[in-house]
Amino acid sequence: MSLFSSWIASPPPDAAIEIATDHVAVAVLGARSGGLVVQSYASEPLPPGTVTASLTSSNIHNRAVVVSALRAALDRAGIRPRRVALVIPDLAAKVSLVRFDTIPARREDLDQLVRWQVKKASPFPIEEALVTSAPGVRGADGSAEFLVVATRRDTVAEYEAVCDELKIEAGLVDLATLSLVNLFLGGVEVPPGDWLLVHLRPEYTSIVIMRGEHVIFFRNRPEGDEASIADLVHQTAMYYQDRLSGQRFARVFLGGGGLRRIDRSDALCIADRSHLRDAGPDGRARTADRHGDPDAARSGDRLMLRTNLSTRPFYNERAVQIVLGAVIVLIAVLTGFNIVEVVRLTASQRTLGAHAVESEREAARLLTEAAAVRAQINAKELETVASAAREANGIIDQRAFSWSGLFDQLEQTLPDDVRIIGVAPSVSQQGQFVVEITVQARRSEDVDQFIEALEKTGSFRDVITPAEATNEEGLLQAVIKGTYVRAEGPRG
Repeated sequence: MSLFSSWIASPPPDAAIEIATDHVAVAVLGARSGGLVVQSYASEPLPPGTVTASLTSSNIHNRAVVVSALRAALDRAGIRPRRVALVIPDLAAKVSLVRFDTIPARREDLDQLVRWQVKKASPFPIEEALVTSAPGVRGADGSAEFLVVATRRDTVAEYEAVCDELKIEAGLVDLATLSLVNLFLGGVEVPPGDWLLVHLRPEYTSIVIMRGEHVIFFRNRPEGDEASIADLVHQTAMYYQDRLSGQRFARVFLGGGGLRRIDRSDALCIADRSHLRDAGPDGRARTADRHGDPDAARSGDRLMLRTNLSTRPFYNERAVQIVLGAVIVLIAVLTGFNIVEVVRLTASQRTLGAHAVESEREAARLLTEAAAVRAQINAKELETVASAAREANGIIDQRAFSWSGLFDQLEQTLPDDVRIIGVAPSVSQQGQFVVEITVQARRSEDVDQFIEALEKTGSFRDVITPAEATNEEGLLQAVIKGTYVRAEGPRG
């Protein structure tokens, strides 16, 4: 495992709590010399009938007594854990081994397949069940076996409620025998072949056959069976050789608080199969093996049985803390950036506001001065000056009038029967040159011909005859008025 992965990994529980039918116990494990050691342990007995392990009915009949016993055990151990692994009796759940020819790629699909498989043999509705599984041995054809543990949700909630009253989070809930398997997996060197674990409790006996790090057989026998422990182990060994292709156990482990129920002959019968290791009722390991090493170190990180029946499993607090920390840092950076921008924009707004106020003051001053200047001007004098200016502009425009150009246009367009007797140019209010031409002709058609000729040159437009009359000589005298657009300067 990399340093980063180990750093962000969820921390282990602070302690382990076992609620059995006859006692409650609390233990704190620690690592030393590559193995696990018990750093603190305490146990308190329970009155008979306080806890009854059952798969189909209520398990804890007097929660207050169990809570009081657990509080006393914690006081004796001198710990106040916040997160614990909770161990419950094997009889509170059903353990199965199921095999699938093909394994779904998605974990959700696998969970649904497992629930469907155990539904047929479940003594309670699967909708009310907690189901957890751990991978087992894989076949060469791609098939795989899974260890499946199922129990009623209400049953687990009863055990968790005891911890809840002491404000302890039980995010890991497992069976006693499977917890013992994990203890061996984590604390001793796992034999390279098959090994046997016999877990004896006053109310039941569980037998597990392990193939390396995987469960290949699990059997639970309630107390009351007439067969002896030795007979039970012998039957298991026969099944192991006939159905599981087994040869010989590399090691046999005995554990649990029911070791007092076996006599020396049973122990020798079991030990004859291979090695014997006794975990003892107090949780301390002692060996009856002349060849085994009780302090055998673990050779690296090993696979553990990842079954968990908790209704509120632990989540990776460190990963969540890292994400929250990153979010907080990002928010802090964005907040700092926003503060800098607000300060900058506030200063800019203050500067622009000062400039706007100054501009408004200058505009008001100019408006005041303009009003004062307008008040000093005499309207009649202003009109006189304007009239004089217009007259001066007219004179200037007339001086700039091109007489030669005009006469050239008249000469080119004047019909033979029309005579010009007067030309009077002027400047209109729109600044355009207006020419009035007084002509004499014998007929009005000649005058019209002259007007059409003027307009065709393009130098005249809007040509009209505002006045026509016949003089004493009988000639038609007309005034032709039009806008002269070819106003060029003097040619010479």
